Amino acid sequence: MTGANSGIGRGVAIALGQAGADVAVNYVSGDDEANAVVDQIHGFGVKAIAHKADVSMEDQVKGMLEHAIQAFGTLDILVNNAGLQRDAKFLSMTLPEWDTVLNVNLTGQFLCAREAIREFVRRGIVPSVIPWAGHLNYATSKGGIKMMMESLAQEVAPLRIRVNGIAPGYRPPRCLAGVGPIGLRGGHDVVRRRWYDSVPGVCDWRVRVGSPARLDSPACLDNVGDT
Repeated sequence: MTGANSGIGRGVAIALGQAGADVAVNYVSGDDEANAVVDQIHGFGVKAIAHKADVSMEDQVKGMLEHAIQAFGTLDILVNNAGLQRDAKFLSMTLPEWDTVLNVNLTGQFLCAREAIREFVRRGIVPSVIPWAGHLNYATSKGGIKMMMESLAQEVAPLRIRVNGIAPGYRPPRCLAGVGPIGLRGGHDVVRRRWYDSVPGVCDWRVRVGSPARLDSPACLDNVGDT
């Protein structure tokens, strides 16, 4: 599970552990947060490890997969979640800002998927576009991921490998993590309104947005169990 020490990644990693999966918790910063996720997963009676790795670096991805296989014996599921943003207007966006986002959000998906599928093939398979002004590099990386998932699904389907893409949509940034559920309560309406006003295309600031809890069920349904 890449990017698993916060946000959606943390929520899905914990849900996978609760569903009975052993989980490798990948992260690039935040040792304490990653270890806390591991401890919580251990509470479900399954195995869990934390592994610090930058998914845009080939050698680090290989080391991460080797660690997971050594700890668990093999790999059954890859959740390619790690991602970041470096927002800027198109005319002022720098090449490093572009490269950083594409390297993590797109190249990272490729590297992790490649190493995981190499393990699936080695071991044998167990059957079982939204325009966004001001976020050109991020939107490009996500559009690329969509096409990569569709193409990869076609290519590896004959090997009985399932490739699923889950698109949660926009979710509040970390600055709103402590203000409670999105809605008309809690005394933080001004903060929420300012955030929604900053998101292009969102007219009703009370609209519901993505959250880790809403991703738990589809991630587990697609990847854990017999259904």
